[in-house]
Amino acid sequence: MATAVSWWRVPRNAVHLPDAIDFDVGAILSCAVGTGYHALQRARLLAGDTVVVTAASGGVGLHTVELAHLFGLRVIAISTSPGRAELLKAAGADFVVDPSDGPFQKVVREITKGDGADAVIEIAGSPTFLSSIASLGAGGRLVAVGNVQPGPVQLNPAVPILKEIEVVGSGHALVSDLRRLISLVERGLVQPKIAQRFEIAQAAQAHAFLGQRGVAGRVVLMH
Repeated sequence: MATAVSWWRVPRNAVHLPDAIDFDVGAILSCAVGTGYHALQRARLLAGDTVVVTAASGGVGLHTVELAHLFGLRVIAISTSPGRAELLKAAGADFVVDPSDGPFQKVVREITKGDGADAVIEIAGSPTFLSSIASLGAGGRLVAVGNVQPGPVQLNPAVPILKEIEVVGSGHALVSDLRRLISLVERGLVQPKIAQRFEIAQAAQAHAFLGQRGVAGRVVLMH
């Protein structure tokens, strides 16, 4: 007689990792790659649309740029990390803007000939939030993903009312997102970026490495 499987024993949040994908790559798929993938889905964009990605040279941002390019979007990458422009362009960014030069919405408006972006993937949070809102065109969507400096931001209600823009939250990848990502990685369409690998015993060194400005990609601790 077959024994019924209790629902709480079913691995509902686990997916099969093909042999073609190494464990170190699999370790960063859900967060570093999947977070951006899910945010782009939440943005409801079509090929040819313009998307702005803030904190673009970080682990989530870099993969979001790569995915946005894969989906046929025009990508404006916002990054304060010096020397990352070529890396971001190689990942698929059409334009790279340094926000330390001032509010970046003017540059976005120039690039889009005054129309503004169709969406912003907001990874930095409060440091760039107001510029991101101002970068949106009518009917645009700001997808809030990260908040590196926790705290409130001021938003004039007239802006979303008059421009009919949306502020959408996006927390993490879904299991369905991860399955699609694994297929993209297995087919070589997405190439996850690992900045450095450390042994478990080197965890302190790994944290110190992360503290260095401009780490591109994710750090993986190897068992």
